Amino acid sequence: MEIDYESALADLPLAGVSDRPLVWENVELAEADQEIALVTVVQQWESLVHKLTYAPVPRSTEDLALLWVLATDDWASEMAGHHAGVSDDPNPDPWVGPQWIRVLDVDAMEQPATVTLCFDRGYYGRESQGGGVEMFREHRALLVVYSLVPELVPELGERWKVSHERPYAGDDYPEPNTGPDRECKEWANHDLTDVPDS
Repeated sequence: MEIDYESALADLPLAGVSDRPLVWENVELAEADQEIALVTVVQQWESLVHKLTYAPVPRSTEDLALLWVLATDDWASEMAGHHAGVSDDPNPDPWVGPQWIRVLDVDAMEQPATVTLCFDRGYYGRESQGGGVEMFREHRALLVVYSLVPELVPELGERWKVSHERPYAGDDYPEPNTGPDRECKEWANHDLTDVPDS
């Protein structure tokens, strides 16, 4: 099956899926063309993984193929493995609720390039435990650093691809009282009124 990758990428749900909105902030931090391209790929990657996590089984062939457009072969294969052989039985206690995502840093000069995001997941949790309506966890902030490298993609030319992502949460922050770690924890204080109307 021939896939129109440009259209498929444009159709990714950047704002999340039903009952699990993604609210992006500070995307305008990226100003130079390379920085904008890096942030765009990370946004598309997060949106794709979010969609695959909650999509009906079996996963769409088109969506699975996008993993290799947005990530290196090794990282795409690892992520595809998470979605292979998933049971089609509905989850009796699904994870629901909003996640706020802030762009903290973009570095196109490093090798590999990096994009740092902060997630506020305070209301994202199991439905039976108040996910989506009550505060779910004490450690709300999740800092994720994405590594990206340029690679040639057939039909799309050279583009950035995610090669790895490193999450930091709770007591796992490398520098808990400085820089992006501190900024992330201070920022992750939203409430449900901060979710835009769909």
